[in-house]
Amino acid sequence: MAAMSSLEAVRRKIRSLQEQADAAEERAGRLQREVDQERALREEVGPPARLGPARPGGCG
Repeated sequence: MAAMSSLEAVRRKIRSLQEQADAAEERAGRLQREVDQERALREEVGPPARLGPARPGGCG
């Protein structure tokens, strides 16, 4: 009987890990789509405009 409960515990762990892997893949896909959308918008808009000459040393 102990072997059966041990086997069930392993099966539950595998199922849990598979669910975590599936969720991580979905999240990675969403993040990649966001990156692709941002890249497309930046290419569409172009580089940011400069407001004036750059001053060494920052503000002041």
